[in-house]
Amino acid sequence: MDVTLAQQRLRYAEQKINQRRPLVQYREACVRGEQKLPFAPQGVNAEYEQLREMSIANWLDLWSSAPVQRLRMDGIRSGLGEKPKAGEISVIDKTIWRDVFQANKWDVRQSHVYASLMRHGRGIASVWPNKKNPKQPIVRYESF
Repeated sequence: MDVTLAQQRLRYAEQKINQRRPLVQYREACVRGEQKLPFAPQGVNAEYEQLREMSIANWLDLWSSAPVQRLRMDGIRSGLGEKPKAGEISVIDKTIWRDVFQANKWDVRQSHVYASLMRHGRGIASVWPNKKNPKQPIVRYESF
């Protein structure tokens, strides 16, 4: 890829990220419990205002966190190599799990992608070549 094309793609990606930023920030604030007060007509009394303040509950964090606690990848089936016997895992799949997922602590970090998926409708992980060990790519969670 030449430098011009890479810069064009970078500018395009930055533009898309900046367009989504207000929505992402709003959702993140709601998940943290930083929400606007419910609607009230003008001129309500102090007791009504107190009720508005008490009515805020952080349901979004519960809604997005509960399923994430149950999601957990604990293996991989790539379909590469010879087909293993029933109930067994292929040597290639064991190697991918050990040298890619566990080497990057992905078996522990995967919940970040699931949480982002629940909150924003997408979770992104990037895979990069590892110059020090080409057989062990680098896998990283990408935050919005």
